[in-house]
Amino acid sequence: MKIIKFAVTYVLKKKKYAIPFCLISVVVMLLSIFNPYLVGNIINILTNNQDLKELYGGIILLTVVWGMYVFLEYINRTLLTKIRLDSVYLITKDIIHCLQKASLLKVNQANPMYLNQQINHDAASCINYTINIFTQFMLNSISLFITLSIMISISFKITLILIVIAIIYYVLYLSVKNVLMIRAKEQKTEQSSFFAQVGEQLQYIKFIKIHSLMNFFEKRLEKSYQSYRAISVNFKTILYGLSFLDEAIKCIANIILFVIGGREVIVGELSIGMFIVLSSYFPKIISLFSCYLQLGEFYQETLVSFNRIEELLLWGEESDGAYIPNHIEKICLKNLSFNYKEKRVFSHINYTFQKGVTYALVGSNGTGKSTLIQIILGLLTDSITTGDVIINTKSIKECNMYFLRKKYFEVVEQESPILNDTIKTNIYFDRLKHNNIESEIFDMLNLTQYLKMQKQGIETIITPNNISGGEKQKINIARSLLCEKEVLIFDEPNSALDGLTTKSFIDYIESIKENKIIIIISHDLNVINSCDQILKLADYKISTDRIR
Repeated sequence: MKIIKFAVTYVLKKKKYAIPFCLISVVVMLLSIFNPYLVGNIINILTNNQDLKELYGGIILLTVVWGMYVFLEYINRTLLTKIRLDSVYLITKDIIHCLQKASLLKVNQANPMYLNQQINHDAASCINYTINIFTQFMLNSISLFITLSIMISISFKITLILIVIAIIYYVLYLSVKNVLMIRAKEQKTEQSSFFAQVGEQLQYIKFIKIHSLMNFFEKRLEKSYQSYRAISVNFKTILYGLSFLDEAIKCIANIILFVIGGREVIVGELSIGMFIVLSSYFPKIISLFSCYLQLGEFYQETLVSFNRIEELLLWGEESDGAYIPNHIEKICLKNLSFNYKEKRVFSHINYTFQKGVTYALVGSNGTGKSTLIQIILGLLTDSITTGDVIINTKSIKECNMYFLRKKYFEVVEQESPILNDTIKTNIYFDRLKHNNIESEIFDMLNLTQYLKMQKQGIETIITPNNISGGEKQKINIARSLLCEKEVLIFDEPNSALDGLTTKSFIDYIESIKENKIIIIISHDLNVINSCDQILKLADYKISTDRIR
């Protein structure tokens, strides 16, 4: 029920599609039942040599019913597509929103490609299962009841026999299906093993040639193939047997129907038209029964999908606090310790970042420079081992870090994104503000000259692949400086800049530092020595060594 409740919540967000879909589905179901009955009545008219007007009336009614069925089925499939797509999108959007709020440590541990596939597959699985509950269980149950009622009214005896045959069919079907599922798993395992052997030989061709191990590896491959072949043949044999069982049961049902029904037609107890109605309804009963089986098979798979989605949604429960300062005057690291996967990164760090000061953060790779920045940004708050980060006078856990990052913090990472969009969009995103420092920043970064070289200027469309690393970095720096935030953090900001642009950048940072906290991660001595304080990360501590 949790799965259905969860999915229905999203489906009902699109009531303009969901309600018409439900109503039309009911009508389509009734028309599908009514169609064979109409055909049977028309045949009775033909066999009884009744009035032509009655025949034409029946044909017109059948045409109208059939036309309505086709038209409404088309409309319904269109609505169903919209419901599925919109519902999956809404679930995906909520999951992404939760991931945005989650601890960065959790998010970093997940594979983005796998996560993307998982979200789409799991969301679709939950929605499809819920829709199937409505279409294949609820509607089919009503359809089965109506169909059986019509069949009983025509011939109780024949209907009872057909029901017994249907039950026997599904008992046998389930027995074979269970064996088939076991063999399918075995076949998949052996197939994976075989292709792994093929991949192994392709990977180690050089090694095999050097050591003359062709015979050894060929024997390994042959052994794996024979095992894969044996289980595959067995699997296909059972699969073909299942198809044979399907056809055999239907054939037996038709024989019984013709024997008993034919007799009743001959003795006048059953009309030819109603005989045809019964023969038309039997495959429908088989189909309706199969729907129940499919739902049972889909449930376990859907439950796994739902549990994964539920887990991802819980990631977003790590909520921010309520404190929102008017300004950020200082950021204090108070006895801060941090471990990553049982590896110590920091141990009892104490330091205070003050407004009006530029800081160079240095250290060898793996000393935790980027990690420290992520902690200051509140991205790893829930993963702090001991100690705290104090913003002004409040613990970072009491601060609304989402709001603070939006209003006060700006970060230039080494790999900041470049969108397939205009230069303008890449610089401003949705910030439409064009302030009076734009030309100054563009000139400082030599972006003005770059824009003049583009046919469409700032409206030129760029991609990550059609601009240089230097231009990417300039765009990212411009994006950050134009925001005029109080805390600026740069990670190797000049790694792709020329010396002249680096000098202009250093001078500009010096000119704006008065009301800002500026932290620069760098290995460039020119940048490092331009900062007021040099913080060295080593041996899990912060020291203030000056590098000259």
